[in-house]
Amino acid sequence: MKIEAILAQIPVRRVCMNMEMPLRAAMKLMEKEKVEALVVTDHCATEGEAVLGLLALEDAKAAVAARGPSILDARISRFVSDRYVVCDKGEMLPDAVKMIEGRAASHMLVMDRDAMIGLVTHRQVRHFVKPITGTN
Repeated sequence: MKIEAILAQIPVRRVCMNMEMPLRAAMKLMEKEKVEALVVTDHCATEGEAVLGLLALEDAKAAVAARGPSILDARISRFVSDRYVVCDKGEMLPDAVKMIEGRAASHMLVMDRDAMIGLVTHRQVRHFVKPITGTN
Protein backbone atom coordinates (compact mmCIF):
# COMPACT_ATOMS: atom_id res chain seq x y z
CA MET A 1 0.00 0.00 0.00
CA LYS A 2 1.24 3.49 -0.85
CA ILE A 3 1.06 6.68 1.20
CA GLU A 4 -1.42 8.15 -1.29
CA ALA A 5 -3.89 5.47 -0.13
CA ILE A 6 -3.96 7.14 3.29
CA LEU A 7 -4.78 10.48 1.68
CA ALA A 8 -7.72 8.84 -0.09
CA GLN A 9 -9.15 7.67 3.25
CA ILE A 10 -8.65 10.69 5.51
CA PRO A 11 -9.64 14.32 5.20
CA VAL A 12 -6.70 16.00 3.46
CA ARG A 13 -5.62 19.08 5.38
CA ARG A 14 -2.97 21.52 4.27
CA VAL A 15 -3.31 24.30 6.80
CA CYS A 16 -0.50 26.78 6.18
CA MET A 17 0.60 30.07 7.68
CA ASN A 18 3.32 32.56 6.80
CA MET A 19 6.35 32.58 9.10
CA GLU A 20 5.82 36.25 9.98
CA MET A 21 2.49 35.64 11.74
CA PRO A 22 2.30 35.70 15.54
CA LEU A 23 2.06 32.54 17.61
CA ARG A 24 -1.35 33.67 18.88
CA ALA A 25 -2.77 33.62 15.33
CA ALA A 26 -1.24 30.21 14.63
CA MET A 27 -2.75 28.68 17.75
CA LYS A 28 -6.18 30.14 16.97
CA LEU A 29 -6.00 28.79 13.41
CA MET A 30 -5.02 25.28 14.57
CA GLU A 31 -7.85 25.21 17.09
CA LYS A 32 -10.36 26.57 14.57
CA GLU A 33 -9.32 24.09 11.88
CA LYS A 34 -8.98 21.25 14.41
CA VAL A 35 -5.46 20.30 13.30
CA GLU A 36 -2.46 19.21 15.37
CA ALA A 37 0.06 21.13 13.27
CA LEU A 38 0.33 23.67 10.53
CA VAL A 39 2.82 24.10 7.74
CA VAL A 40 4.94 27.23 8.12
CA THR A 41 5.71 28.88 4.80
CA ASP A 42 7.52 31.85 3.32
CA HIS A 43 7.05 33.41 -0.07
CA CYS A 44 9.98 33.18 -2.45
CA ALA A 45 9.94 35.54 -5.45
CA THR A 46 11.22 32.87 -7.83
CA GLU A 47 9.81 29.67 -6.34
CA GLY A 48 6.48 30.74 -4.83
CA GLU A 49 5.54 29.34 -1.43
CA ALA A 50 8.41 27.57 0.31
CA VAL A 51 7.87 25.21 3.25
CA LEU A 52 10.09 26.17 6.20
CA GLY A 53 8.84 23.58 8.65
CA LEU A 54 5.96 22.71 10.93
CA LEU A 55 4.46 24.18 14.05
CA ALA A 56 2.75 21.62 16.28
CA LEU A 57 0.00 22.78 18.63
CA GLU A 58 1.63 20.88 21.51
CA ASP A 59 4.92 22.75 20.90
CA ALA A 60 3.09 26.09 20.83
CA LYS A 61 1.32 25.30 24.10
CA ALA A 62 4.61 24.23 25.68
CA ALA A 63 6.23 27.53 24.64
CA VAL A 64 3.43 29.52 26.25
CA ALA A 65 3.60 27.41 29.41
CA ALA A 66 7.38 27.86 29.64
CA ARG A 67 7.63 31.54 28.71
CA GLY A 68 4.27 33.03 29.57
CA PRO A 69 1.57 34.74 27.51
CA SER A 70 3.89 37.48 26.20
CA ILE A 71 5.37 34.88 23.82
CA LEU A 72 2.04 34.80 21.95
CA ASP A 73 3.10 37.93 20.06
CA ALA A 74 6.35 36.36 18.78
CA ARG A 75 6.62 35.32 15.13
CA ILE A 76 6.01 31.65 14.49
CA SER A 77 9.35 31.43 12.68
CA ARG A 78 10.89 31.19 16.19
CA PHE A 79 9.05 27.93 16.84
CA VAL A 80 9.36 26.09 13.53
CA SER A 81 10.28 22.44 13.94
CA ASP A 82 12.23 20.35 11.50
CA ARG A 83 10.89 17.16 13.12
CA TYR A 84 9.05 16.06 10.02
CA VAL A 85 9.83 14.10 6.91
CA VAL A 86 8.91 14.57 3.28
CA CYS A 87 7.84 11.75 1.00
CA ASP A 88 6.40 11.25 -2.44
CA LYS A 89 2.79 10.10 -2.72
CA GLY A 90 4.06 6.82 -4.19
CA GLU A 91 6.11 5.90 -1.10
CA MET A 92 5.24 2.47 0.30
CA LEU A 93 3.78 2.59 3.83
CA PRO A 94 6.42 0.42 5.56
CA ASP A 95 9.11 2.69 4.09
CA ALA A 96 7.19 5.75 5.28
CA VAL A 97 7.13 4.34 8.83
CA LYS A 98 10.90 3.81 8.71
CA MET A 99 11.40 7.39 7.55
CA ILE A 100 9.20 8.85 10.30
CA GLU A 101 10.63 6.72 13.07
CA GLY A 102 14.20 7.19 11.84
CA ARG A 103 13.89 10.94 12.39
CA ALA A 104 11.64 10.68 15.46
CA ALA A 105 9.19 12.78 13.46
CA SER A 106 5.57 13.36 14.29
CA HIS A 107 4.42 14.41 10.81
CA MET A 108 5.06 13.68 7.15
CA LEU A 109 4.52 16.08 4.25
CA VAL A 110 3.25 14.21 1.21
CA MET A 111 4.35 15.59 -2.13
CA ASP A 112 3.31 15.11 -5.74
CA ARG A 113 6.41 16.30 -7.58
CA ASP A 114 6.93 19.84 -6.25
CA ALA A 115 3.43 20.32 -4.79
CA MET A 116 2.49 19.51 -1.21
CA ILE A 117 -0.71 17.46 -1.34
CA GLY A 118 -1.13 16.47 2.29
CA LEU A 119 0.17 16.23 5.82
CA VAL A 120 -0.16 12.97 7.74
CA THR A 121 0.76 12.10 11.29
CA HIS A 122 2.94 9.26 12.50
CA ARG A 123 -0.17 7.84 14.18
CA GLN A 124 -2.14 7.85 10.90
CA VAL A 125 0.64 6.07 9.01
CA ARG A 126 1.03 3.48 11.79
CA HIS A 127 -2.73 2.87 11.82
CA PHE A 128 -2.63 1.82 8.17
CA VAL A 129 0.61 -0.17 8.39
CA LYS A 130 -0.45 -2.24 11.41
CA PRO A 131 -3.08 -4.32 9.54
CA ILE A 132 -0.70 -4.89 6.63
CA THR A 133 2.44 -5.95 8.50
CA GLY A 134 1.00 -7.08 11.81
CA THR A 135 3.36 -4.72 13.64
CA ASN A 136 2.43 -2.34 16.43
